[in-house]
Amino acid sequence: MKTKIIPALVLGLTFSATSFADDADAAKESYKCKELISQMKHNEAFEHCLTACDADDSFSCSKLGFLHLYGSKAHHDLKQSVKYYRKACDLDDGKSCGFMGLCYELGQYEVKEDINQAVAYLQKACDLNDGEGCDRLAYLHLKGKGVKKSVTRAYELFQKACDNRNQDGCEKIEERDSGK
Repeated sequence: MKTKIIPALVLGLTFSATSFADDADAAKESYKCKELISQMKHNEAFEHCLTACDADDSFSCSKLGFLHLYGSKAHHDLKQSVKYYRKACDLDDGKSCGFMGLCYELGQYEVKEDINQAVAYLQKACDLNDGEGCDRLAYLHLKGKGVKKSVTRAYELFQKACDNRNQDGCEKIEERDSGK
């Protein structure tokens, strides 16, 4: 019985070591992606971001969305941009969720306008403490666009936006408090 357990145990350790090595490689690629993006070396960052995104690194997926949207002509592709921002949101990157919400709200970047999708993405962004997502969602509540109109809910969201360093949210709270 022991001879059967030991090979299984060794096999399990082999898989664990391989997984750990893959995680370490993904972390290196993610670091390189961040480093090159911060240095504005977008073309050099692209492959590193792609590799890290394929390993489900949300930051790298978000940066791929950015590179496809604003990067060099070699990588400019709106559909790919949306694909990577959507993936980053699925991986709980709040800013990417906010970007997707805005795309659906305004019908931008080859995304068909869909207020229900906009609300869902903005709600997720806000739930992930993205100040801009909370701010945009607050305006939808203020206008009753895609959600029930609620000034109370809008100001709760403006407060959360402000708490998450969104200047517009803070200004809306100040206006309310000063009676403007």
